[in-house]
Amino acid sequence: MDFRIFHLTSRWNSFNRLLRTRSYRFQQSTYKGIKPFRGFVIKSSIIPAGKQQVFGYLGLGLVTIGIWWQYYPHNPYPPGVSKYLRNASWQEIKTKDFKKSIQFYTDALNECLALGYDPVDEKVTGIEIKIGEMFEKLNMKQEETDVYRKLLTKLYNAIKQPDSESRDKKLLIKRDLSVAIKMVENMEATEEVKKSILMKHINLVQDEILTDSPELEDTIKKTNESFFVDLKNKDYDSLMAKLNKSSKVFESFKEEFIVSRDLFTEICTNINDIDNAIHSKMITIGWMAVLGLDREKILMSQANLASLMYMKAENIESHIYHLQKNNNVERNQFNIKNLLERYNNILNLSEKYYQTVLERSKYSRVHFPVGGEGDITLLQARLLSMHGLGVIKLHKGDIPSANKILLETKALAIKYNFIDVQNACDNELQTIAKISV
Repeated sequence: MDFRIFHLTSRWNSFNRLLRTRSYRFQQSTYKGIKPFRGFVIKSSIIPAGKQQVFGYLGLGLVTIGIWWQYYPHNPYPPGVSKYLRNASWQEIKTKDFKKSIQFYTDALNECLALGYDPVDEKVTGIEIKIGEMFEKLNMKQEETDVYRKLLTKLYNAIKQPDSESRDKKLLIKRDLSVAIKMVENMEATEEVKKSILMKHINLVQDEILTDSPELEDTIKKTNESFFVDLKNKDYDSLMAKLNKSSKVFESFKEEFIVSRDLFTEICTNINDIDNAIHSKMITIGWMAVLGLDREKILMSQANLASLMYMKAENIESHIYHLQKNNNVERNQFNIKNLLERYNNILNLSEKYYQTVLERSKYSRVHFPVGGEGDITLLQARLLSMHGLGVIKLHKGDIPSANKILLETKALAIKYNFIDVQNACDNELQTIAKISV
C-alpha cells in the first residue's frame, strides 16, 4: 500500500485559549493633593472684584478635595497601607519607575503582614502579584518567577489544609490557578518543568472538586468514553442541563481551571507529546461539560481534539512510511501491520469527532451572519471541522468527497473573511488537482 503523506500546509493553531484569565491588578487612580496657601485666598487683579469671593470659595473647595484624595484610603486597605499603594501606583503609572514601585509595594506588603493580615488573604496576595508584574515590566524574569513560586507554595499549602471558616477555599483555588498560569506563561524554563508545575496545581484542584462531589468522576468518565462521539445520543440537551446545575458550585474558578488545562495541552503539543495532549484534551472536554461551559466552547474543544488525533495519525503514517522505505521490509512487517491498525483507528476517531461537531452545531440556535462571541466560536468550530473532514477524506483516497467538502469550507471562509482557512483549503485543493491529473 502506498502511504502518501498529505501534510497540512497551514497548521491550525488549535490551542487558542477558550477563556482568558482575569487580571488581579489594582485599578487605582493616583491623585496629587492640592496644597493650601496658609489659609489665604489669593486675589487676582484680572478677575473682577465681585467674582473673587466666588473663586475663593471654589479654591477652598478644591483644596479640601485635594486633602481628601491625599489622605483617604480609596481602597479596602488601612490608611497606612493605602499610602504606600498610592505611591507605588504613581511610580508605576506616571513615572514608569518600576523599581521604586516595587519598593512601595514591598512596604505595603510588610505593613499588611505587620497588621496581622492572613498571608493568603487576597489583599496580601494581590500586592505580591503586583510586585511580580513590576519585575515582569523590568524584564527580570528570575525575580518574577521567584515571587510567583513563593506565592504558589503558600497558596498550595493553604488549599491542602482542612477547611477554615476564615478562608474561602474556592477563592484560594482561583488565585492559585491564576498565578500558576501567569508564572508558566512568563518563566524561562523547559517545557517539561512547565508541565510539571501546571499538573501539580491542576491535580490539586481536581482532587478538591472530586472530594466535594465524588459522583462527578463517573460522569466525566462516561463523557470521555462515548457521549460526544455518539451521533445517535439524543440525550445531549438533557444531560447538559443536568450538568449545568452542578456547575454553580465551581463557578468562581472554572475559567482559570479550563485555561490551565488548555495550557497544559498546548505545552504537550509543543514538545510533540501528542499522546498526553490527546489525553489531556479529552479530560478537559469532560470537565467543560461538568463545569457548564457554553456549548460553542465545548464544540470548539472537540474540534481541537479531532485535530490532535489527526496529528497523531499523521505521525503514525510517517513512521509506517519510513519502515516501508527500510530495506528489511519483511522484518518490519509485524510492526507495520500493528501501526496500520492503530493509524486507521485514530484517523476514524478523528473523523467521528469532526462529524460530531458538525452534527451538534446544527442543534444550535445561532444564526449567521455571526454577531457575538459564541457565534464566532461556533463558526470557527465548524470551519475547523469541515476542513479537517475534507483532509481526512483526502487521506482515505475519497477524492470527490474531499473536493466537495473543501470547496464548501472555502466558500464559507470567504463569506466570513477567514483568510487562513481559505488559504488552507486552496492548498489542499491544489493537491487534489495534482492527484487528479
